[in-house]
Amino acid sequence: MNARPSEALFREWDLYDRIVHDNWMAHREISAAIRSSIGRMEGPLKVLDLGSGDGEMAARSLSGSEISRYVAVDLSESALERLERRPHFGTQQACNRQIICRDMAAVVRDLDEASFDLVLASYSLHHFPTDQKGPLLDRIARLLRAGGCFIWTDSARHAGEALDDYLQRLTTALDSQWVSIPLADRRAAIEHVLTCDFPEQPRWMHEQLAMRGLNLAEEAYRDALFGTWIYVKSTQAGQ
Repeated sequence: MNARPSEALFREWDLYDRIVHDNWMAHREISAAIRSSIGRMEGPLKVLDLGSGDGEMAARSLSGSEISRYVAVDLSESALERLERRPHFGTQQACNRQIICRDMAAVVRDLDEASFDLVLASYSLHHFPTDQKGPLLDRIARLLRAGGCFIWTDSARHAGEALDDYLQRLTTALDSQWVSIPLADRRAAIEHVLTCDFPEQPRWMHEQLAMRGLNLAEEAYRDALFGTWIYVKSTQAGQ
């Protein structure tokens, strides 16, 4: 995972906050879609947030849910410091909250299997090249209880689209449309994308997860660049 450039980029919190505030990556629509979907899950929920950042997406998405345990994993110390200052998520006053500053690929190997009802990965897995995503998806599948949900929000290519073509589309949009962001910051974001981003095609995502017993339940959000997909772990023995 090429994470250190990402960590450095998002030390610039003015840039991050502007992206979220101006909704350049559809945080409003995506969090509303997730909130609607997980609102149907019976709580209290045990939640793992992989690549949590400062918890902004989780705070928006989990606001209406009963959460008994929340585990946040990220490499950015400054992001996790911001998360620590947030109130507990969800409707429950008491929540066992654990914050881990480590590479998520290492953390998922140490957590107990079938210990979570919900795993979130919001704009984090695209930092892993394709050959590194498989082992991570293996562990995510094992960490979920039967009937649990994995919610994958990420950059995503069109069907049949080459990686370089997607990155060209994304960086062109970033440079020409994200006009509220200063030019120097846009240039830094473009460099980050070209160096650190390895988004997949949704069909690949669905097939890989189906092989691991996680079946697509809903495409909760999709636009030309980003998407959110909800997968449910099979309750059948041997799946």
